[in-house]
Amino acid sequence: MTVRTWIVVLLSFTGFSQAEVPEPRPNIILVIIDDLGWQDASVPMQPERTPFNDRYKTPNLEKLAARGVRFSNAYASAPVCTPTRTSILTGRTPARTHITYWTLNKDTDTSRKRDDIAAPAWEVNGLQPGQYETLPQRLAGAGYRTIHIGKAHFGARGRRTSSTTPVSSGGTSPTSGVPVARASGPSPVSVWITGNSSTSTPVAGSSSTT
Repeated sequence: MTVRTWIVVLLSFTGFSQAEVPEPRPNIILVIIDDLGWQDASVPMQPERTPFNDRYKTPNLEKLAARGVRFSNAYASAPVCTPTRTSILTGRTPARTHITYWTLNKDTDTSRKRDDIAAPAWEVNGLQPGQYETLPQRLAGAGYRTIHIGKAHFGARGRRTSSTTPVSSGGTSPTSGVPVARASGPSPVSVWITGNSSTSTPVAGSSSTT
């Protein structure tokens, strides 16, 4: 075999190995914190720091902000948990999903009754399997392994929620993730992992509090 042939063979193998290596994709972390004010961290949300930014020490948030992108002009889709979480999962506002209040038990309306005004009908059972394509489904389709840690509250107890997401009672749908840890109670802390378990698979994770 001539030297020229060896060079061609080596280049062929080099090209093959490069084609097999996937391009690195970033990990995605989404943290939802209840009742966190816009000044309740040491990362300023406006050009000038405020006294509260100096009162609270959140060095890890500072590191994340320095390495990433800081969005300082945004609003939650609702003032309570279930519609906020389901809006993130579906990319739809509560007005479109009709999940406009927090859920509890199956087929139970938790909204407060008033004499002077009547609340419109809403989806009292929350997010249901196959109802909408969800963010974890889109991420899984792109090769991500999705993890949820913390309070779920996407739907009512006694009903299952959309695939790849936990329900507060711990139930699953056929295409959802496997709960590896959960606590009991109306709003248990849960850890759900879906998708490829390979350590080389990029991770998209969410963590939420009450």
